[in-house]
Amino acid sequence: MKTYEVKYRYPQASQAILDTGTFHLQEQQINLLVGKNGSGKTTLLNVLSGMYKSDNQPYQATLVTSDFFPLEELSVWETVKMYASLNRHQIFDLLDVLILLAKLDFDDMKHLKMRELSSGQRKKASLAVSLVLVQDLLLLDEPSNGFDVESLEVFPQILARIAQKVTILLVANDYELRLKGLIGKKLYLTAGKIYETI
Repeated sequence: MKTYEVKYRYPQASQAILDTGTFHLQEQQINLLVGKNGSGKTTLLNVLSGMYKSDNQPYQATLVTSDFFPLEELSVWETVKMYASLNRHQIFDLLDVLILLAKLDFDDMKHLKMRELSSGQRKKASLAVSLVLVQDLLLLDEPSNGFDVESLEVFPQILARIAQKVTILLVANDYELRLKGLIGKKLYLTAGKIYETI
């Protein structure tokens, strides 16, 4: 179990939007973060990943969003390989990515250019890049948005397999029922604070 605490306020803001207090994540499990729209879930992930600077110590967390990719002319597989080359200490290598994402029809889309992808395919590409970059904590913000029905059905088991090697903090308000029995810990974010339950 790892301990975290996040304090963050937007530049020029007088009040902190996040002052979570201490919270814990179950290691190598799926930790589900829930909260109302606008409660700060995405902001929390951005702080943990280092995209937003805070006074807290930096965390080794990986967050890849579907608008993360500047080179739209590259194929999905070229993009994944490019980011894989930046990480010398991969937990998941390129073969792992192909195996883990096979049931998401990743092989069928890996030769498409990034600019050709649907929103659901961009989410899958984001997940593939996340896997080759992750070091410790994998942050996933509504990762199944735009998925087809078949992908939604198999995605919980894919997450469970990923969580055998890394800790996951997942924001997925509308996906909780599909994850029944797979969640190690559930956290509630409200008014900038996090409340935990097992």
